[in-house]
Amino acid sequence: METTFGEYLLAAIQMRNLSQKEAARILNLSPQTLNNYILNKRTPDLYTLSHILEVFPLEADSFFSHHKNAHHACTQDEVELLRIYRELDPRQRKFILLMLKELPK
Repeated sequence: METTFGEYLLAAIQMRNLSQKEAARILNLSPQTLNNYILNKRTPDLYTLSHILEVFPLEADSFFSHHKNAHHACTQDEVELLRIYRELDPRQRKFILLMLKELPK
C-alpha cells in the first residue's frame, strides 16, 4: 500500500512532537488547511510543498521515493525510534549505535 502525502506529513509532525496546531503555526498555514493535507483532502501547491520540505525533516528524494516504493515507508515504531534518537546527545547516539550493532541477528 502506498504511503500518502498526508501520512508522511503526519509522521514528520509526530517526529518533532508537535500538535497539528503548532505545526500549522510553524508552517504559516491555517490548522484546517494542514488538516486537509494530512487527511489527503487537499494537496499543497509547489511553493507550500517546498516550504514543508524545508521546515520538517523531510528530504524531497526520500519523500518522493516513498510514493514510488511504499514498502520502504517507515512504520510507527521506526518513526518513534528516529524521534528518540534525534533527542539524544552525540555521546548517547554513539553508544546506541554500538549497542545495536552488537545485537544478535
